Amino acid sequence: MAGSSTSLPSPPSSSSWLRRLWYSRWLVLVSASWVETCTGLNVMYATFSPAIKSSLSYNQNQISRLGVAKDFGNAAEIIAGCLSQVLSTRGLLFLGGFQFLIGYGLLWLIVVNTIPAPPFWTVFILIFIGANAQKYLDMAAVVSALPSFPDSRGSLLGVLKAFKGLSGAIFSHIYSTFFSPHRSAALLIVAIGPALVAFITSPIVRPVGRTHREDKRMENRMYATLYTICFLIAGYMVFLLFFQSNLPAGDLSSILMILGLLVLIASPLVPTLVLAIVEAREAGTILEGPLNEALIHSESGQPRILLGGLEDDSVEWQKEEKPPTLATTELPVTRGQAFQIGEEVTLSQALQTLEFWLLFFALYCGLGSGSTALDNLGQMAQAQGYENTQTFVSIFSISSYLGHLVGGHLSEVVTRSGIPRPTTLIIVEGIMLLAQFLFAMAWKGSLYFATICLGLSYGSFSSINPAISSELFGLKSFGPIFGLLTLSAPASSTILAGFVAGALYDREAEKQQSSECTGQVCFYLTCWIMVGVCAFGMLLSSALSWRVRDLYKRKAEAMRMEHSVETWS
Repeated sequence: MAGSSTSLPSPPSSSSWLRRLWYSRWLVLVSASWVETCTGLNVMYATFSPAIKSSLSYNQNQISRLGVAKDFGNAAEIIAGCLSQVLSTRGLLFLGGFQFLIGYGLLWLIVVNTIPAPPFWTVFILIFIGANAQKYLDMAAVVSALPSFPDSRGSLLGVLKAFKGLSGAIFSHIYSTFFSPHRSAALLIVAIGPALVAFITSPIVRPVGRTHREDKRMENRMYATLYTICFLIAGYMVFLLFFQSNLPAGDLSSILMILGLLVLIASPLVPTLVLAIVEAREAGTILEGPLNEALIHSESGQPRILLGGLEDDSVEWQKEEKPPTLATTELPVTRGQAFQIGEEVTLSQALQTLEFWLLFFALYCGLGSGSTALDNLGQMAQAQGYENTQTFVSIFSISSYLGHLVGGHLSEVVTRSGIPRPTTLIIVEGIMLLAQFLFAMAWKGSLYFATICLGLSYGSFSSINPAISSELFGLKSFGPIFGLLTLSAPASSTILAGFVAGALYDREAEKQQSSECTGQVCFYLTCWIMVGVCAFGMLLSSALSWRVRDLYKRKAEAMRMEHSVETWS
């Protein structure tokens, strides 16, 4: 990422709580979380695509092809990843915001007949641009937050990706509350809303270091508060799911409900503000005391001089010349390889490692089978006799949100005990395997539990994958490396969904002499194939965990030493 080789900005020597808030890494996390609420908007395509179809007189085949443009745009995170090497996070946010305005904004003008209807390929490109804009915002949020929280990446990503899981629900509720049934308005919402969020948060979302007053106990308390807020939001989303759906657009109760959701989303700012005020007051107390100098220990364990309770600006705040990463240890090195896993490596160097390909194909198996099941969730529900397929989409959204939270925190707990973080991929892929098994058996009522397992597993991948990538390959080339890893899902689902699930479904439908298949047989063989894919993914994750076990043992020992130093100081 641009600027990753420089030291992180330090808090100013002023005791003003406002300036402390501005330089707070928790403010960065909260702002990045708000940015993430604009990065999961592909589900809105189902809302505004009928407006495109009716306004431009497209057939269903053309709408499906535009859906492919949306999927391609959402998958091409490697573009934003490569640009993160030369652009600042502010540049990424502005570029993403402008892409939202250009892609979906121009499309809205076309749909409402403000400008003449262009050729089909132009609409295809506009949807690709709009969908790909999400990736710039996502990349900016992640590359800003990861260097700011080097010792708690799992918990950090759990919070970030949980808010990403909210994005579709937030914009859907805003649309249904204020604009339904005018579907063209959904295009205007996804064009303007994310752009405004990106522009407003662009000065705040950037890497910031932690203050030396903030020990591990304070960090854990802050995470506990943020996770509590996230679970409250999940409960509130369930409440909205059951109570708002029957209310007409513009109803006062519906408006109050959506305002309550927005207040909950903004509420993480409160503990961040309280922490800044408390730190400012403590600094003022020390300044008035008899001792004007205090020794504390930095993250590296070296003593530092504090003047008036704050770091002296003449002393370098952070010794590292490059982003924080795991300490290297004696790991297997490929012949001719001049680096080790855990160092800062480039994309070309990462591609030379067995660890990269083990991680890529583990994600290929887990995310690919999950994407295939999600794409066919509605048809599986119809085949089993369920009429309201939207219920299962809502169940998936909520359980995916919880998967973001639980998966990220679980991986952090596992890592701190010395167990490699990739071990959590084994657990997550096991849950995905269970979901595919339940889809295949199609027992009465099992579709509900299978959908919950699918959401928990699918959401967990989003929190675990960036943490593993940054720990194994560093932050120097995190953008392109992570962007390439995200291509594993569309590469896998293209095969599993396009050439396996679709072909087998059509074959069973032909046997029933109908265009639609009914019964367990429709997806039985497909799901058993994906059970095998998940099992193979578990084997790959096991191999990756074994190869990097010494690295994570070293990290756990370093964290225990740091905690001992903080407790002593």
